[in-house]
Amino acid sequence: MTYKQYKELFDQQSKDGLMKALSAPQKRGWSSMTRQSIPSMNDIVRDCNAKLSLIAQRCAEAHPDSPSLLIDEEPAKLIG
Repeated sequence: MTYKQYKELFDQQSKDGLMKALSAPQKRGWSSMTRQSIPSMNDIVRDCNAKLSLIAQRCAEAHPDSPSLLIDEEPAKLIG
């Protein structure tokens, strides 16, 4: 995979994880209809972070001279 493909995969996973986490309940639940656990917001965030770390690690191994995917390209500025 190219660095650009890793970056796109990283960004897509980040966006998908955020959207799932925003719609998830605060506490883990249970669906009696499907007999499955409903993951909490924290469950989804942990899962997403693990996936993002794996993508970033594989990218760093494949492209050691490229910038890390875990570091923001521009520092965030606080509004004040």
